[in-house]
Amino acid sequence: ITGHVSIYKWNVIVTIIATCAPSLPIQIAIVVLRAKVLSKISQNSRKMSVKTMRVHRTLAKVLSLQAILSALFVIGIVDYFACQWNLVECTPVLEHMKMQAASFIPLFSPAITFHYMQPYQMYV
Repeated sequence: ITGHVSIYKWNVIVTIIATCAPSLPIQIAIVVLRAKVLSKISQNSRKMSVKTMRVHRTLAKVLSLQAILSALFVIGIVDYFACQWNLVECTPVLEHMKMQAASFIPLFSPAITFHYMQPYQMYV
C-alpha cells in the first residue's frame, strides 16, 4: 500500500492540480468544438450528397459520444475530493472507483466506433 499522509504538501498539491485541473477546461473545449463542427456541417449540408451527410452525422455522433466518455474521469476526481475533504466516508469501494471510473473510457470508446461506423457493423 502506498500513499501520502497529507495532501497538503507542495509536491502532492502540484501533482493533484496537474492531474485534475485540465479536465474541466478540456470538457468545455470539447463542447465548444463539437458545436463548431456541427455548425460547419450544417452550413455545408446543401453542397453534400445524402450519403455524405449521413456519414458526417454518424461521425459527429460517434465523436460526441466518445467526448462524453471523458466525463467519466470527472467521477474519479469528485470521488477523490469527496474522500479527501471527508464529505463522505471513504470506503474501499470508493477508493477503487477513483481509477475504475476512468478505466471504462478505453473500454467503451472502441465499442462506440464498432457500433456506429458502417465498415465495422455486422448487419447493415
